This record gives sequence, C-alpha cells and structure tokens, in this order.
Amino acid sequence: MILADTSVWIDFLRGTSSTATDELDDRLAGHDVLMCGPVASELLTGVTASERMRLWEIFAAMEWADIARTEWFVAGDLRAELRQQGIQVSLPDVLIATAAVNRATVWTRDRHFERIATVLEALQVRVLAA
Repeated sequence: MILADTSVWIDFLRGTSSTATDELDDRLAGHDVLMCGPVASELLTGVTASERMRLWEIFAAMEWADIARTEWFVAGDLRAELRQQGIQVSLPDVLIATAAVNRATVWTRDRHFERIATVLEALQVRVLAA
C-alpha cells in the first residue's frame, strides 16, 4: 500500500507523464493507494469547483487513513522532537507521515519525509525523482 503525498498527486492530476505517475495510475487501478485528510485538503484547495467534485469522487472510492486522537498526539510529539533537532517540518507533512506509518509507504518528491523518518523510524518513504 502507498500513500502518495500532494507533490505526486499534483503531477498525476496535471497529466504529467513520468514513471511515478504511471506507477500511481497502476496502483490506483489495483486499489493500492491510501488517502488521508491532509493530502485531500491540500489538493482540494488548489482546484476549481468542478475539479473538486471529480476529486471527491476519486477520494470516496479510495481506502482512507483516518487520523485518530492518539495519532494527533504522536504528530505533535514528533514535530516537537524534530524542532528540537533544528528540523522544521510543516504540520501537514507530519500528519501525512503519521497517517502512513505502519499502513503505507509515503511516495513523495519532498525530502522532508526523509527527515521525519529519522525520528519516526517505522515510516517508510520513497522519494521520487522529478
């Protein structure tokens, strides 16, 4: 199972042809893609009303990683620990990592997830080439 972050989805939704977008398409067809609230929210923020309706349909058909109360606490602790190490990471990225851990490999173009994985050791990350 994979959880594609916003950077990967943007390329896919723009129709950018690459190995990563082709793989994502295959994974979607195989129902092997996990969605979470932070990615869905970020994607919905950047599109028109008609595109939002199409995305809602896509997201509704996907497996969903709900973020439980304890995972919010884990995300806060994780972000604090990263900050103590001098590593600044956005709350959405920490929430995406928290949603994915022990459920899916994060597919991303964002190196922040590698930094998160130094603290959240169970996190599996695949940084995709541009």
